[in-house]
Amino acid sequence: MSLLAGRMRRRVFWGVYVLLVAANAALGVASGSRVVSEVVLFAPWLWLASRRLHDINANWWWALLPTAASFIEGFARGWIRAAAKHHGSAAGDAVTPPQIAVPSNLDWSTVGHYPMELAQGFATGFGRGIVARATTNPLSFAVDAVLLLVLMFWPGARGANRFGERT
Repeated sequence: MSLLAGRMRRRVFWGVYVLLVAANAALGVASGSRVVSEVVLFAPWLWLASRRLHDINANWWWALLPTAASFIEGFARGWIRAAAKHHGSAAGDAVTPPQIAVPSNLDWSTVGHYPMELAQGFATGFGRGIVARATTNPLSFAVDAVLLLVLMFWPGARGANRFGERT
């Protein structure tokens, strides 16, 4: 049996997805790079998405669609940037998301004492991250969002399907 075989219900998907998001955030902070966390967590995401896609009776390779969209978008941006540099224009320069600067004197032990500030800071940072990604990579962001909404809310096939019995 393949590692990508089997099915996963929405409730289990949500639980594992929340763990992957937390791991992604922790790796991103620890490594200082979103790329590192996404590369490390690509295989677990592929496993998670494939099992959920099997529950809705779809092939696992649909989980590769966001990656394909990112490659296509990156290729197009590279082509535009190269053409702009060749013609002496700055039109190909991409907007980069703002960098997060953590103060060196931050006392992490007091963060829990201010829950509203923590929640507001999280919401602001999350919103800025989403807005920055949506404006800098609109194609891959849209494909990611659609796939995630399908995985989270599309009901699974009842009973057995071509990927096996529902557990």
